[in-house]
Amino acid sequence: MKKIITLCMLLVLVSFDIYGQEAPKIESFNSKDISFRLKTELGRYHLVQSTCDFEGWRVVGHFLGDGQYADFKDYRKQFGGSVFYRLITKQTPFKDGLYDREWKLVAIHESDKTIFPKKGRTHSIEFSRDGSVGGRNDCNRYFGKCSIVKGNWLNFNSPFGSTLMFCMPESLDFKFFEALKLAKGYEVEGDKLTVYYGTEANYLMEFEEVGR
Repeated sequence: MKKIITLCMLLVLVSFDIYGQEAPKIESFNSKDISFRLKTELGRYHLVQSTCDFEGWRVVGHFLGDGQYADFKDYRKQFGGSVFYRLITKQTPFKDGLYDREWKLVAIHESDKTIFPKKGRTHSIEFSRDGSVGGRNDCNRYFGKCSIVKGNWLNFNSPFGSTLMFCMPESLDFKFFEALKLAKGYEVEGDKLTVYYGTEANYLMEFEEVGR
């Protein structure tokens, strides 16, 4: 059984109403820093989704409930001026979120340029529910760990292990690892994954699900 609780947050208003499960405690509420607490259900899977227009909901948080409160903070820089959130709870793992899907890099967007992988070069990542990650980085395979802090921050807090093949010139192998190490917030919309990175989370990595 799926349960949906909507948390409506209008960032353009001074006063606001929150509707939902035990009205989550708001820690911070401005256009650059949104955080609140959610009451989780023991053994159930929780997704936090957000939207700016109610036309497309994006997954921005993951929690496995322990019956206690979980902290959520939105680390994305570019989420617009008005944001609405909802919490979805299920008894079984979600298949439309971040986990157990192979994501292939499509482009890296920075302030002054967009970088595309060369034809035939693959940079991918797969997140497992045990906190492990792995994938291809051009001519090498790699593995590592990633913790999700407050639901939305992808924290690659240990070095990647990797095979040591020397990739061809113009490879994005170093760039790919550097960007992941600077990862901040993320969002999943259908078969698309966006990872925001950089000191101000104003750059982004664009992925699509392999096989879609």
